[in-house]
Amino acid sequence: QEINANMVFMAQIEKVLSESDESSSSAEEPLLRYLITLLSLKVNLSLEL
Repeated sequence: QEINANMVFMAQIEKVLSESDESSSSAEEPLLRYLITLLSLKVNLSLEL
C-alpha cells in the first residue's frame, strides 16, 4: 500500500513537471525543486524500510 502511495505521488509530480514544461514560469521553479526533493526523500525512506 505504501508503494501505491509512492506511485501516485510520483505520478502527481510528473504531471506537475509536464504541465510546467508547457508554461514554465520562474515562480514555479522553486516549488518544483521542493517537490522533487520531497519525492526523493520519501522514496529513499520507503526503500530503507
